[in-house]
Amino acid sequence: LNLAGFPLSFDICPICGKKIENSLKISVKEGGFIDKNCHAKDEREISEGEKELLTNFNGVDWDKIDEGLNFSVTGDNLVGAEKILILFYSLEIYQ
Repeated sequence: LNLAGFPLSFDICPICGKKIENSLKISVKEGGFIDKNCHAKDEREISEGEKELLTNFNGVDWDKIDEGLNFSVTGDNLVGAEKILILFYSLEIYQ
């Protein structure tokens, strides 16, 4: 997402500014993970595995991708992350 111009907030809630702790809610319109006490019209609950995958992908050094990844990817988590990516692209297209 960062490479595509959609920086995703992982650590700080884009709504209230608080540090994110154990939240699995994400909002495309707000641009990241949101605090468990905050709400967005487009909020979506994701799995722990999907969040972990997005976090891991965010930390990849893409200049060294040929050296491989230091994490594993499951099909379910990859499909979930892909759906989130499509939501970000769709939002940009229709704005």
